[in-house]
Amino acid sequence: MTSLAPTTSPLDVAQNPGPWRPVSDNPDFDHIVGVFKALADPTRLRLLHLVAQKGCEDVCGLELAEALGVSAPTVTHHMKKLIAMNLVKREQRGKWAYYSVNERLFTCIETLASDIIK
Repeated sequence: MTSLAPTTSPLDVAQNPGPWRPVSDNPDFDHIVGVFKALADPTRLRLLHLVAQKGCEDVCGLELAEALGVSAPTVTHHMKKLIAMNLVKREQRGKWAYYSVNERLFTCIETLASDIIK
């Protein structure tokens, strides 16, 4: 019978990480945490998905509010967090805000999500 127990303890790995560098040593660690926090909210994840569905087209905040059945201020609140994490871009056109997805980051998130689902 084979053992499923790890051959090294987490303490051994922490003291001697070998070629692997702990994620917390990454200078972008706080940004990575922020991205995951932003995506942890179901409304923000739905908003990101709706914006990404438009592809190269910008989508109006009012259209997003109607699609989700929430108020425009609610969309603005959530989009500010996605913008802060560079997941979405915003352009003001007169009275309305239009949003587009950061395609490079969205592709990474989409790949991660599909790997998690598998």
